[in-house]
Amino acid sequence: PFCDPRHPRVLLVLSTRPCSMSVCPSEGFLHHRALPNMARTLLLLLAAVSSAATNATKPHVMLIVGDDVGNYNLGYHGNTEVKTPEIDALATGGARFERMYAYFWCSPSRASIMSGRFPAHIYQTQQPMGHTDDGLPRQMTTLAEKMRGTGYRTVQAGKWHLGQGSTGHMPINRGFDSSLGFLSGAENHVNQSMCSATLCFEAAGGVKPLRILAGHPLFDLWHDHDVGTIGETDTGTFGDDRWTDHVIGAINETSSTSKPLFAYLTLAAAHSPLQAPDTALAPYPESMYRDRRLYSGLISSMDANIGRLVAALKGKDMWSNTLLWFVSDNGGPIYWSHLAGVPSMGAPLNTGGGANNHPLSGGKITCLEGGFRVPSFAAGGGR
Repeated sequence: PFCDPRHPRVLLVLSTRPCSMSVCPSEGFLHHRALPNMARTLLLLLAAVSSAATNATKPHVMLIVGDDVGNYNLGYHGNTEVKTPEIDALATGGARFERMYAYFWCSPSRASIMSGRFPAHIYQTQQPMGHTDDGLPRQMTTLAEKMRGTGYRTVQAGKWHLGQGSTGHMPINRGFDSSLGFLSGAENHVNQSMCSATLCFEAAGGVKPLRILAGHPLFDLWHDHDVGTIGETDTGTFGDDRWTDHVIGAINETSSTSKPLFAYLTLAAAHSPLQAPDTALAPYPESMYRDRRLYSGLISSMDANIGRLVAALKGKDMWSNTLLWFVSDNGGPIYWSHLAGVPSMGAPLNTGGGANNHPLSGGKITCLEGGFRVPSFAAGGGR
């Protein structure tokens, strides 16, 4: 069921050749050049906005990446079950990219966004993220570096997932002036404890090394160069609220005479573990299938944070000169978290899927279109 270059395409039945390192489906199923849509669209948009003559005329750019947000899991795509009024309004009033394709899991898509290249060209197709030399190659120029070079102030918040083995991999050293987030993935949405007791973070070069010891979970929170102060007892803030607050802080610091703002907000919703704030779960009855209800709550939480971001831009009179671009990193996960109380794929009971990719087949980690066709739109208050 996984698209591994070493295995035949058993799911598609259209070919017995091994998967391409860059695109799994056969050319008859999806054009073999479809994958760069994400990177190419982004680069074209940003080339247009960054070419303005002066900082005063350059628009602010908000690049928002959702995590595991399936193509059909937003209201503007006809899903009446999920509640996403903020996203629906932005997409309906903006430009919708209805044939947007990403990679079929997280890190390679993010590497394409930051580099503008195929995942296979940047060694991100089968790489584990916890090793010293893995992640987006440090010698590559990133999108953030390009934006900063054209006069932008650059801010990152949320999930990084592009390397964590050395200080050189961290966002603050990849073109961002400010960073608050976590380097890995699939972490507790409240206290940032890592869900896997097998992953060990070994930092090099001056960053404090953290290890998972027996009975001591790893907490993954970083502010610029430093380990964050959040601990296991901090249950007051939902993770995506924290990342959104960091970008809103940068918005509030922006003035008419300061540099234009480029914000890379990578929300953890709707990635497992399936944890959603009570306010986000309120619209969904407890009679819903458990995973679908929790996943939908995460989607609504993401929607609320995007709404808060837009409200902050409007409050600072910046929305009329802002380009907001939203995209998901892969299709929605549809694996089950539990069958008769038995964990799926060795994961805890709250790490399931819950997405609805109808009418597409498959989901995240599969070679079917539900795994890599993603929602995307651009919006703004002016042009």
